[in-house]
This record gives sequence, structure tokens and C-alpha cells, in this order.
Amino acid sequence: MLVVDDQAFMRRAMGDILMDAGHRVLLAGGVVEAVALAAREAPQVVIVDLVMPDGGGIELCRRLDGRDARRPHIIVVSALGDRDDVLDAIAASADEFLRKPVE
Repeated sequence: MLVVDDQAFMRRAMGDILMDAGHRVLLAGGVVEAVALAAREAPQVVIVDLVMPDGGGIELCRRLDGRDARRPHIIVVSALGDRDDVLDAIAASADEFLRKPVE
């Protein structure tokens, strides 16, 4: 599982929760790092924020979608969440959209 968020606190918090649940977790702070990790590690699930300084979640969704059958399940978790944000994420190949804060 790959967690991508530019906010270190959120990245670590989500990572800790997922590790406590027994998942192997990779953490990335931006698009470039996430693409490199995804290419090397082939995670089954990617949890991604929409707002990042080096591109953003929509770009990452598109870049991950171009891969072969190893395409991960993509979950967008973002403070953004109006109708257009959700539609843009889904159009870019996100499978799910959750709005922060997630309970």
C-alpha cells in the first residue's frame, strides 16, 4: 500500500493506522516520489491527496493508470471535495474518493 500526501503528519498518521491493521505501507510526499515507488514496488492500493507541490493527485492517478495489469486500486483522500473535484478524480482513474477528515 502506498500513501501519498505532502503533509508529513497526515502521511505518517495514515501509514501508522494501516501498519497497525497489518498492511505493508510505503510513504511518499509527492508525485515524483510516488511514481518511482509505484514503479519499483507495484503496490496494490494507492491512497493519494489531491493537492501536492509537484503536480497533484489527479496527475498521479493518470500516471498510475497507464501501467499494465498491475494497476493499483486508487483511493483519493482530500480536503477538496466539491462535485468537480470528485468527477475529475474519477475521470483520471481514481476508484474511490473520500473527503478529509476521514472517520
